[in-house]
Amino acid sequence: MSTINVNFEITGVNSDRGVMYVKYWADGATIERFQSEIGPYEVAISSSMDNVTEQELNTIIATFGAPIVLRQKQILDVSNNLIATLTAEINEQKAVVVDLPTP
Repeated sequence: MSTINVNFEITGVNSDRGVMYVKYWADGATIERFQSEIGPYEVAISSSMDNVTEQELNTIIATFGAPIVLRQKQILDVSNNLIATLTAEINEQKAVVVDLPTP
């Protein structure tokens, strides 16, 4: 089973609507790059959260944001891998045969 580090910050609570507002970001993600992708997201407050420990509550909130953070991490990983590949290719001459589209 793989894991991911989920960074989050609760930025507000709306008790009338039964939601909390949470920002999520992957390690290395910045607000400048990911902007609204970081949030805040509305996370429903459930009555099942009433009797949990702080650690359990944090896990519930982090689990909600895991797909968001995974998307950010994948973008960062691709970018980092691509930058490394392109950097290694500087001043390397290439010859590649390419199929032309049929008219």
